[in-house]
Amino acid sequence: MDETSFFYCLSPHRSITRHRIPGTKKSKKRITLALTTNADGSDVIDPLFIGTAVQPRCFNHQTGKELGFDYHASKKAWMNGSIFNTYLHALNDRMVSENRKVLMFVDNAPPHKLEDEAQLTNVSMKMLPPNTTAYLQPQDADIIASFKAKVKQRQLQNAPDQIEEVMSGARTSCMRYLSLRQWDGRKMLGALLRHRPSPTAGIELVFSTMTWLSLASTWQQ
Repeated sequence: MDETSFFYCLSPHRSITRHRIPGTKKSKKRITLALTTNADGSDVIDPLFIGTAVQPRCFNHQTGKELGFDYHASKKAWMNGSIFNTYLHALNDRMVSENRKVLMFVDNAPPHKLEDEAQLTNVSMKMLPPNTTAYLQPQDADIIASFKAKVKQRQLQNAPDQIEEVMSGARTSCMRYLSLRQWDGRKMLGALLRHRPSPTAGIELVFSTMTWLSLASTWQQ
C-alpha cells in the first residue's frame, strides 16, 4: 500500500503541432490516492481517495460510501493517522469476513502508525526500511505510474468527441469548451470517482482492469 498525489485537472503539456501555441496555467487541484495490491495480482483493493472538502459539490449531497467509493477528507488532502487507521480496520474487517490473513508493506511515513495493533486480527503491517521505498515498494516501482497513465488515457479518449462538437458548430470555442468541460475540477473529480460508463469515469474501473500479470511482475522486480 502506498499513497500518491493525483492532479486530476492537469491538462496534457505536450502537443503534436510544430507551431508555437500559447501555454496554459497548470492546475494545482489535487487529491491523494492510496493504492493497495497483492503480490500475485489476484486481489485489487478499492482505492482510497483523500480530498480537502468534507462534502464535495460533485457528490450532490451524498457521501462517498453512498456513491460506492472510499473517500475521506483532510485539511491538505494528505494521509493522516486517523484516515490510515480507519482504512486498516476496514481492510481487517474484510479479511475477517473472507477468512484470510494478509501482510501489508508500507513505508515509514509518519501517518503509518497503528493506534491499537491488537484490534487487527487478520492484517499485519511491516514497515519498509528508511529511504528504500523507491527500491522495495512495488507500488512505486511501476504500479502507480501505470495507473496514472491509464487514467489519463481515459480522460483523453473523451476529448475527440468534444472537439467534433466544436467543429460541427455546437460549440463556439474549442479551447474554452475543453477547459470548462474536459478539465473542470468538480465535474472531472465527480466523473473519476463515480462508477459511470463514460470515457472519463471510474478510477476504480481503471485500477481493477490492470492485469494480474503486470501487477505480479512488478512485485517480482
